[in-house]
Amino acid sequence: MKEWDMRKKWLTKRAIWRLMLLSAAILVIAAIFEFAQQVVTSNFSPIEKTGYILFMWLVLVGSLLSFAMISPDLMDTISKMLGFGDEEEEKDENKT
Repeated sequence: MKEWDMRKKWLTKRAIWRLMLLSAAILVIAAIFEFAQQVVTSNFSPIEKTGYILFMWLVLVGSLLSFAMISPDLMDTISKMLGFGDEEEEKDENKT
């Protein structure tokens, strides 16, 4: 594959949409981590800190689920990169 063809695949609407979704997900995750850092270093009681951390965890799960519903193939790619592949897909790949 030529170098221009490799670059050209990133100039499609779908690729740009995926990059926008991925960057939005990174910004959401960074904001949640920043809020978590502020909570952990605050003077809240341990019970309040635990409540905030559980809330942030639910927000992170919700945001990742919403990104998965918007672009499931992008989340599949990210999951595979992180090592969280589906067991059924791994079994199918091992059979071939």
